[in-house]
Amino acid sequence: MLKKHIVQYSTGISILTMVFLGAGLLTFWQFNSFICINYFLYLILLFFASSLLFHFLLIYFFEKNPKKFIQMFLLLTVAKIFIYLTILVVFIFNNVAGIKCFLISFFTLYVGYTFYEVIMLTRQLKNSRAK
Repeated sequence: MLKKHIVQYSTGISILTMVFLGAGLLTFWQFNSFICINYFLYLILLFFASSLLFHFLLIYFFEKNPKKFIQMFLLLTVAKIFIYLTILVVFIFNNVAGIKCFLISFFTLYVGYTFYEVIMLTRQLKNSRAK
C-alpha cells in the first residue's frame, strides 16, 4: 500500500510541476520577463524537491510510529516554513531586480504545492486508518 502511495504521489507531484512549469514559462514569456524565468525555475526545483522530501519523511514517520505522527508533522512543517522564510529573507535583502515576480511566483507555488501535499497526505492517512 505504501509503494502505491509513493508512486501516486510522485506521479502527481511531477504532473503538478509540469503544469506549473508550463503555465509559468508561458506567462513570463508573454511578458518578456526573462529575469523572472530564472527565479521561477529555481523555485520550481525548490518546491518539487522539498515537497517530495518532506512528504516521504512524513509517511515514513507515520508508518514507523503513528502515535507520534502529529509531533513529527508539526516539527517538519515548522522546519519547512523556516527554510522557506530563510530563502525569502535572503532574496529580499540581497536582490532588488525582479522582486515582484519572485514573490508572486513563490507564493503561487507555495499555495499550490501545499494544497496538493495536504490532499495527498489526508488521503494516505484515511487509507491507513481504514486498514
